[in-house]
Amino acid sequence: MLRLRGGEVYGLDVVDAASPRVKWLAAIGGHYIDGRQVATHEVEEHVGLMDFILDASGVAKLEFNLLDALAPNGIYALTGILEDGHPLQIPGAELISRLVLNNLLMVGSVNAAHGHFQMGVDDLTNVQLRWRAHIASLITNRFSPEKFPELATERRPEAIKEVVEWDGSTPKLLRRT
Repeated sequence: MLRLRGGEVYGLDVVDAASPRVKWLAAIGGHYIDGRQVATHEVEEHVGLMDFILDASGVAKLEFNLLDALAPNGIYALTGILEDGHPLQIPGAELISRLVLNNLLMVGSVNAAHGHFQMGVDDLTNVQLRWRAHIASLITNRFSPEKFPELATERRPEAIKEVVEWDGSTPKLLRRT
C-alpha cells in the first residue's frame, strides 16, 4: 500500500537476502534491512529516521526498540499479537517522555470497518495493475485442508503467505465492477 502511493519502504526481517520475502520487496522497489546484521537501535544510523512504522511481528522487545527509528511527528502502528507472554521491563517515564516530546503516535489495531476492506480490494486491484503477476507471488505455498493442523503450528521462514485451498481451485483476485 505504501509503495503504491510512492512511499519509500524498508522491510526489517531476519531471513537471507535470497528469500522470497526479500525478493518480493525488492521487486516492488522496497529495501531490505537484515535484522541479524543491523540491530534495531542502529536502524536510524543505516537508513535514517522513519515517518511511519508498521509492525506485525508480535515481538515486544523489537517493537519498543524500533521506537528509536521513529522520526519526530512519526506514527507507529502495531498489528502483531505478542506470542511469548514474557514480561517486558520498560522505562515508562522515558517512553512517555519520548512519545510526548517527539509528538509520536503509537497505536495498536486489529479491527477494520467495512470501508477499510473495500479500500483493501481497491488497493489490490491497483497493485495488480501496477505489478501485474508479481502480486500472485505473494502466495508462496498452497495446501490441502488436511495440512491445516500442521500449518497452524509450523512456521516456514521462506513463506510469505500460505493458503489452504478448500476446493482445489486456484483463487482469483477480486475485481471491482
